[in-house]
Amino acid sequence: MLKRVSTAAAIACAAAALALPATPAVADPAAGPATNDIVGVGDAHDQSALTALAGTYNGQATTPADKLASWDATGSTTITPKAGCAPIERPRTSSEGIAALQADASGCVDFARSVRPAAGGEESLAFMPYAYDGVSWLAGSVSNAPAGLSTADLAAIYTCTARTWQKVGGTSTAKIVPLLPPSGSELRDFFLSAIGVTKPGSCVGTGRDGTSFGTLARNVITPASVPAFIRLGRSCPELRKYLRLGGIKTDDGSVVAPVKTDPAGQEVFNTGFPLEYQRPVYAVAKRDNGVLPARLASVFGPQGFTCSAAGQAAVVGQGFGSLSRGDGCGNP
Repeated sequence: MLKRVSTAAAIACAAAALALPATPAVADPAAGPATNDIVGVGDAHDQSALTALAGTYNGQATTPADKLASWDATGSTTITPKAGCAPIERPRTSSEGIAALQADASGCVDFARSVRPAAGGEESLAFMPYAYDGVSWLAGSVSNAPAGLSTADLAAIYTCTARTWQKVGGTSTAKIVPLLPPSGSELRDFFLSAIGVTKPGSCVGTGRDGTSFGTLARNVITPASVPAFIRLGRSCPELRKYLRLGGIKTDDGSVVAPVKTDPAGQEVFNTGFPLEYQRPVYAVAKRDNGVLPARLASVFGPQGFTCSAAGQAAVVGQGFGSLSRGDGCGNP
């Protein structure tokens, strides 16, 4: 499939997509953040959302005194979070970002990006949801997979109890080739939790790049981020022609697509997608004597910029689902 894409742009898109675990590359802060800036680190899945939020927040008619900056999960091994700070190892996951936040005693890291909720020992932190991420399954545009797969179908595929497409509503007797991101991937963990699988079967392989689809396009299936798929359609349309994000079949037999088209004709996250395949994304910050500092509340709190119409527009523009103030945006 991908071998037929010969342009340099498509090849670059394929390399960036990496089976859509996160996002095509976005930039670190263009200039080293100042000491008074609000700086974050953490997971790759929502780094594009924070980059967009930072651009919108910093570009307001009245420039904020404390600018917003977010370091990507990919790039150099170390970063210097702010002017005057010592270099730290670049956090690449939610847990690494939260650990960097907790370890910081100099005001060099103000928040962490996270696609997981609070865990034990993190009660002193404020986990402020600001959008919804979603995960579905990805196949080739020319595939033996049906239009929709139920949670039971996906569980059967990933425990290897269903080995051909006929067993899960398809018509082909070809063997299914299920792939997962490597162990330790939060995308992998969330997807397996959503389908109720604790231990994948022996038929499940590990795949991160498009070469797997080049050889096995008709039968490969792998989990993928919904926002990343939407962004890929905007940045790499030549690659998107070869990929299909499948829907989830519900109990009544209908198929719910993870992506819909808004009135302007743009692809957006379908917030009607089954809830078990959605997860909040969080900005995580330290409380000061149990209270979120005002400078962070003004950005990430319930009345902060992130939960405003402008902030939510930036989030939706990156393929995420909007979270309104009435539905808990910014509430730790």
